[in-house]
Order: sequence, then C-alpha cells, then structure tokens
Amino acid sequence: MYDAFISYSRNDRQFVNQLMAYLGTKELSCWLDQKDLPPAEIWRNELRDAIIDSDNFIFIISPHSVDSAFCDLEINWAVKNNKRIIPILFKTLRQNQKLNTALSERQWLRMDSLDNNKKFDVIASTIRNEQKWYKQGTEYLRGAQKWKAGKDIFLARPELEAARAWVEKGAGMNPGPSELQIKYIHESEAYHLKEAEKWEKLYTKSIARQLAAQGQLIIQHDSPALSDRGLLLAVESMARFQKINLRSLEADQAIRQGLSIMAKPLVNYKAKYDVERKAISVSQKYFTLAFADIKGHLYQWDLRDGKVKKDPALWGAVSCLKFSHDGRWLAVGGENGCLHLKNLSNNDVWTLKTSFAVSPIRTICFSRNGRYLAASLGINLAVWDINADAEPVELRNEDHAQIIVSMAFDPNGEILVAQPVMSETQCWDWRKQKVIGRFGNNGNHVEYSPDGRFLGISSAMSYTAVLWDVFKQESINLATNAAKLTFSNDHKYVAIASPEHFARIWKLPELSVVHNLRHNAEVGELEFSPKGDYLLTKDKANVVYVWNVGNGKQEARLVHPEPFEVVQFCGDSRYVFTFSNKNTFTLWETQHLREARLLRHQVAVLGVAFSPDNNHLIATEARQDQFKRSYALIDWTTEQLVEKVSVDENEIDGATYAKDLVVEHRKKSKNRVISPNGKLIAVRHKSGVQILTHDNEEEVALLQHDRKIFSMVFSPDSLYILTVSDHDTARIWELSTGEEVSRLTHDNPNITDADFSPDGRYIATSSWDLTARIWLWHPSDLIQASASRLSRILTEGEWKKYLPGEVYKPSLKMSEPPKNHHSKNNK
Repeated sequence: MYDAFISYSRNDRQFVNQLMAYLGTKELSCWLDQKDLPPAEIWRNELRDAIIDSDNFIFIISPHSVDSAFCDLEINWAVKNNKRIIPILFKTLRQNQKLNTALSERQWLRMDSLDNNKKFDVIASTIRNEQKWYKQGTEYLRGAQKWKAGKDIFLARPELEAARAWVEKGAGMNPGPSELQIKYIHESEAYHLKEAEKWEKLYTKSIARQLAAQGQLIIQHDSPALSDRGLLLAVESMARFQKINLRSLEADQAIRQGLSIMAKPLVNYKAKYDVERKAISVSQKYFTLAFADIKGHLYQWDLRDGKVKKDPALWGAVSCLKFSHDGRWLAVGGENGCLHLKNLSNNDVWTLKTSFAVSPIRTICFSRNGRYLAASLGINLAVWDINADAEPVELRNEDHAQIIVSMAFDPNGEILVAQPVMSETQCWDWRKQKVIGRFGNNGNHVEYSPDGRFLGISSAMSYTAVLWDVFKQESINLATNAAKLTFSNDHKYVAIASPEHFARIWKLPELSVVHNLRHNAEVGELEFSPKGDYLLTKDKANVVYVWNVGNGKQEARLVHPEPFEVVQFCGDSRYVFTFSNKNTFTLWETQHLREARLLRHQVAVLGVAFSPDNNHLIATEARQDQFKRSYALIDWTTEQLVEKVSVDENEIDGATYAKDLVVEHRKKSKNRVISPNGKLIAVRHKSGVQILTHDNEEEVALLQHDRKIFSMVFSPDSLYILTVSDHDTARIWELSTGEEVSRLTHDNPNITDADFSPDGRYIATSSWDLTARIWLWHPSDLIQASASRLSRILTEGEWKKYLPGEVYKPSLKMSEPPKNHHSKNNK
C-alpha cells in the first residue's frame, strides 16, 4: 500500500523525482510507473491496482500531463475509486487548454510561488491530513474489490466496529465513503450476523434436544412430584426450537407426555404427622379445610392462599371432624368419646359429653339448618340442640347392634337416620328417642335428598344402592353394582359410582337415566358440586373426572400422581380437593385440567373430517354391514351430536347438508392428494408418502413409514401433511424439511383417520377405541396448555443444573405465580 499515487508526464520527470526523494525523507511512500511498473505486466491492470492501493492521488498539472490520454485515464480511475485527488500546478497551462472535471473542481497546490522545500512541505502536510482515515478507506476498497470479484472475503468481526466508525466519520469528508465501500462493510456485518445466527442455531438446537430428552427422562422415570420439572424442561425445549423457527418431534412428545400426567395443583400442604381420613372436613362456604393429626394437633388451612393455622390447644386423639353447613361451627370428635364444638366466629370451644361408656366418636352430622348436631359413639347416638344449653338426647341401641358408620338429618332436622355397618337402616324420632322405621340390611352409607323426598342407602361392600321414597313409603332398588350413592344439592339428580367402570345419573323424582359416564377403572367415589351442575368421580386408577351434569360431557380429568383417599369439590365446581395416602393435601383448579377434547361413540370411529366453518366434525362410524357407514355430524365446540347420517354406496339418507362433508371426507382416502395451493401432490409409496411437485412431479420429500399409509391430508397452508398408517399413530410432517414434527396417540393406538381444521389450528383423529379427539399441535398452543397446568417456573437452582452458563431467563411466564407452589414440609 502507498501513501500516494503520482500521475505525471514524462516531460516533468525531474520535478517528480525531486518530489519523490523529498517525500521519502518524510517516510511517505509513493507509486511511480517509471520505478515500480514491471515491464512484463499488463500495464493497465497494474496501474489500476496501484491507484486502488494508494491512499491519495497526486496529479502534476502541466501542459503535457493535461494533454496526455494516459494521465486522463489514470485520473478517471482515481475518481471511480473515490480517491482523494491532490492537484499540483507545476507549469502554467496554455490558453484554452481543457482540464479534466475532477481537476477543475478542486483547489490546486501552486508550486510556482514557493521554493522547493516549502513546496514539498505543503504536499507532505496535505497527504498527512486525515491520513489514518484515508488509509482505512484504502483497506476497505481493496477488500471490496476482492468481494466484488466473487471472493468470500469479509472484514473480521473485531474490525466491524472500526469500520462503522469510519463510515460515520466519512459523512464529513470529501470524498466520503464510496457506495462500494459501504456495501462491503454492510455485507461483512451481514456475513458475521449470519454466521453468529448459524452457530447460535446449532447451539440452541443442541440444547433444545438435550432439554427434551431430560424432560422425557424425568417424566418417565422420576417420582411424580418431579413431573412438573420434566414438563418445564420440555417447555424450554420447545420454546428454543420455536425461537429458531424449527419444529421438533422430541419437544412435541416431551410436552405431550408431560401434559398427559401433569395436573394443576394450586396449593399443596404436607402434614407433619399422619392424618386419618375421617379427621378431615371442608367448609364449602368459607373455603377452609380442617384436619387433625395423630398427635392431637388441629389445623385450619385457608385453601385460597395456602396459609395453615395450627390451633394452640392439644385436642387429644381426634377420630372425626365436621363443619356445619353454614360454616359457623366445627365439631371435633375424640377417641375418648368427647365431642368438642368450636364457634369459628369467636373461637369459643364447648365440650359436649354423654353418659355412654367411653367409646370413640365414629361419625358426626349437622342438620341443614345448622341447629342440631348428632354424633355416633359405637352403637349409640347423641343429639344436641346447639341453640339450647341442655343435655344431649341419647339414643341407645341393643347390645347386639352394629357400629354406626353413617348418619343424616332430614331437611327439618326432625328425623335422624342412622346406618349401622351392613345392617338395617334406623329412622329415629330423636326427640322421642324412638325408632320409627327400619329398612334394608346391608348398607354403610346413608344420605337424604335435600328436599327430603328420598333417602339413599348404599354399600361399597355389597354394591347395592336403594332409594326409600319417603312420600310413598316404598323402597326402590336403584342398582346392584353401586359402591356409593349421592344426591345433588338442587335435589334434581341422584348418582351412583360403580365398580363396573361407570357412574350413572338419574333425574328425580321420575328416576329416568340421564347419563352413563364411562371410566377406565372401578369407580368408588363421587360427589355433586354445590350447585348441582357438575359431578366429581374418582376411579381406582387414581384419576378424577369432572362431568357436566347437563350434557354428560367430561369437563376435566385429573391424573393424580399418587394414590389418594379423599376427593371432593371445594368452594364451587371450579376447585377440587384431594388428600393422598402420602399425607398430602392438594387443591386443584378444574378449568386447567382439560386434555384433548374427547368425543365418545358407541362403535369404532373409522374416519373424521372438519366442516368448512371449523365448528363441526363428521365422524364415520363402523357398522355391522361392511358396505354401509353411519356418519355422525358433531358440533365439536360443544361436543353435541347434531345429526346421524346413514350412507351406502349410492345414496345418503338423512341430512343432505352433510353430503359435502362426506364427499370431502372421502377425498382423503385417495392414493393421490393435491395440496390446497395446488403446488404439491402426496402419493402413497411402498415405504411411506412421496411428496411431488404438481407441475413436473419431481420428488420434494419421501416421508418414511414402516406400515401402509391409508390416510393423508395437507394442512390448509400446504406447509405440513398429516398421515395415518395401518395400526399406527397420526403423524404431522413438515414438508420443507421432510421431518416428523408431531405425533398423536389414542389409548388404543389403532388410529383410523385424521384431519386438519380449516384454520389449521386443530387436528381431529378417530380410533378403534370408540372415540374421536380434537388436538392442539402448534408449539405456541402446546406451551400455553403447559402453562395452564403448571403452577411455577424453573427455579434458579434447576436452571443452573440443566442450563449451566446461561443467564436465568425462563421462557414460561406465569401471569400470577401462586404464593405457595412448592409442597410444604413441616420439619
């Protein structure tokens, strides 16, 4: 590189040699064709390269140089490469002699009025003025010329900051940066940004895969208590893939596994000592749970904020607890036969005693008006009028009677019904201390309907459910396969839980069956919500279901991570309370427990298709006649059957408006399917699905399957394809990469068909398990579904363990983190 290129005429050689010698003493290098041009080189290229490699262009003005065509060519090259031009007037020009515009527009340095040393000092000073900036420009110009020639030569990353500063300063220079120099610097920035993005993408992809694998490992093999951590890692994995605009089957499956087992606990509390099942009671009105441990400590837990208050008194061995219906009182039964009554408004405690021999209090019952309290002590009973300061009314049974395990007041509190274990049910006029009726002989649970019309008796030992019609004074055998019976608070329904994998709801008083609710295991517990609009059921597989009483559909499903004994609504139908065998109390929010929307059928479902309005689903049901099919038109948003359509090979009987849906549905069964944008064709292939261009049928991708394909459909945007193979799952493929990005499975893996919704957000599948299901599959929707299940984010400790070296910045944002998302352990 040179400080200056000197353009001159050979007639001015003596002056130029003197100038060269002087500038050399000032450590300024100059390029002259006489000295530096190799005779064997092509002189034009050498001259042009020399001008490019020089920071300045000095032109010696004289009559001969101005007339020289070669000098004119050199100055044009200098202008083209945006060089600083320094014109030096050596000899006066002839009259009317024409100058190159680049010379006439610039200020000249005149050499005719100074001695030689002063003349040359002026030239040296001009070269040194902003010398650093012009040298940088020469470097950028050389790089730009190579880049322009097609060479992948860019500025190094550390040089970019200086280059940006050079461009910024150049705004005030003349000449400033050329368009080529600026473009070269910008391209260098873009190159390094692209490289950084490429490495960041590789790093992110690697970390995301690692997180998905760790999440799946935790979900599959670690304790249920850590399942939320597994789902959180899966969310981090999917969020990272989403950040780099990639889809991942690993992240998809990790999240789906987490969602399949992850319930939504609002608050957890682990008791210090063991708690008996009967020593638990929930106040529906005041959202409070009371429980006692084996050490005699009494606790009240506010379920809304998770705060647990320990009563300072020791209550002794507590056998049972019960809140009154109005939430004013808490009754505490003891193993020593004493009954304590606590006024929750002022915390006063009354001790209620009887004359019976010492016997544990087994069960407690309040009348609905909150005035009367009954307790069973072995085979005997006692009733107190809470508003009266009087001794209890004692109800004695014969010595051979069985222990009383369940009681219920009639709505007025006048009659007390007691149920000895597996014996006759007793009806007491308790004020007269007289049994006024006996019926049945094998119950262990008794319950009055809120209106007093019916009395229900059930047994988990004999599996019978009997209704006693108080008005008609007659017995009705409701079921011989029931573990428990219960009434709704609005006295409109009665329901049973059955060991034969179902629950059943009847409408009162006509006792017409409203819904049969299928389960996958024996059903042992059930309860109506306070308003009677929902039914809660629990099966022996540790799954809790919330059912809509009005339409019989499943509103929520809670897969409990560990065995549990107690489950009931709390506050209203939005919350469910459970007590596990591991001494842990949990409050759940049912609106966060939804999984894939489930549409049950009575027969196998062979096919599905969405309607153009996105609101209806047509499902093909198998029939005994192999040449006929039934098509069910379903409003899947409400899960209600709109119409059944019978179809044979020639005609449609029934709803004609379903004809287009049936035709559309049948399109998916063809061997060739055209994408919605008309650019691609999907063809069944012996090893999977072949994706071809529509114009010339060139192969775009081959989607490998290990089984025969019998259903395939493009997404509405033509970017994905959904396939179902024989006895397999539904798979979603990204056409740009040919990669599988999502997989859907039923309880029975034999999925028969699948379809995209018109808006592309949902996928419907059908299966031999007698269901059609609607699924979310986009990453953002799956992350949102995970957020609705999770009550926390990754802790800093977890982040450091699984993402060491990364700044703590969880992808999941909790809009309002629960105050108590970790289990409390009293130590």
